[in-house]
Amino acid sequence: MLFVVLIISFVLLILLYVLYLKYGVEYRVKVSEKEITHPPSNLPPSIVGMLMSFGSFQDDFLTATIIDLINRGYI
Repeated sequence: MLFVVLIISFVLLILLYVLYLKYGVEYRVKVSEKEITHPPSNLPPSIVGMLMSFGSFQDDFLTATIIDLINRGYI
């Protein structure tokens, strides 16, 4: 009888260990070495604004584009 209890305990311990390895260990994510912390400078502010606001246009985007064109020397 003691032998059966020991076998069942051993099988349960192995089962718990396998479950821990499968579900308990956190997945390691590879981190990108190059991170972009600001938008690319060659995009006009209106396009960046449209991307940030999920496609909705605002008057501020037009104003920012005009100021950007002045800074670049086109106007």
